[in-house]
Amino acid sequence: MGGFESSCHVNEAGVRLDMLHATQHDRFVAEDYAALRKLRIATFNVNGIRSRLPHLLQWLAKEQPDIACLQELKAVDEGFPIGEIADRIVEAAEGAPVLAARVPALAQATRSGLVKQAVIRSALIGFVGARLGRSRPLLALEQARLLSRLRAVSSGPAVAEELPVMAGSAAAVLASGFALRTAARTAGAVLPTRLVNAGVAAAGTWALARAFRVLEPRLPSS
Repeated sequence: MGGFESSCHVNEAGVRLDMLHATQHDRFVAEDYAALRKLRIATFNVNGIRSRLPHLLQWLAKEQPDIACLQELKAVDEGFPIGEIADRIVEAAEGAPVLAARVPALAQATRSGLVKQAVIRSALIGFVGARLGRSRPLLALEQARLLSRLRAVSSGPAVAEELPVMAGSAAAVLASGFALRTAARTAGAVLPTRLVNAGVAAAGTWALARAFRVLEPRLPSS
């Protein structure tokens, strides 16, 4: 798969293109194949992705390829399980938001996956603290990270790291912290503390993501 078979061909203008020479593969063949060995490239003959999606996801989890080449998908755009594939990308790749920014078809599913992950982590953070106040710094960090990654899905990592965006994220997290404190005190009177902390933290992160989605169009795009 790293070869240059049929690389010297004649284009429509009748000009023969020597891709070996143009890419300097003839000079740097050793370096090229050394770089290729660092990648895990795998192929999978799916033979119907809708019926064999569980097998595909198990294979991806086992092989963990850098590049996966899928054959015989046998699915039109409407039937392609983009949500499940995006969920696996979010789980496996730290740069999933950047990828989604470049591949619009992944954007919505990636946002959902990011929020799902953040809600689960927020619940765990809230649960392990004896009181919500002890886990609030970690929760605030998780929520700020979520907002930054959601922003990167729409505008790329450069915009997500700009000062106005980061300042807005910090302000939103701070405001949600006060709301979480009030909700925790109210619910703590009738439910176990750890359960309350987990539920309030998860709900707060979900609500923050929803609010950010509504307000995001008003943020600068560049």
